[in-house]
Amino acid sequence: MKEKKTFELGDIEVKRFYFDGELSVDCPSCKKKLTRDFSQDYLSYPSFGGGEMLYFYCDECDCEFELPTTMKAKVEFEFDKDDIKKL
Repeated sequence: MKEKKTFELGDIEVKRFYFDGELSVDCPSCKKKLTRDFSQDYLSYPSFGGGEMLYFYCDECDCEFELPTTMKAKVEFEFDKDDIKKL
């Protein structure tokens, strides 16, 4: 019988945190769609469950802006107790 155990992550002591995912927002000045690709653009010492400020720059209108966010991350283990093997 398969079981799942899920854990929520908190702060991670890692300087450069990359992951597969993108976030797109519109520039508040010119409405150009801007995308951050987190497989290329890392988060520094991320705080999961807490506040994280994401910064954007629009080269179309020379606008800098920030987006306050709350990041949540989970790790999930899926297993079958019948698969436990004694060493």
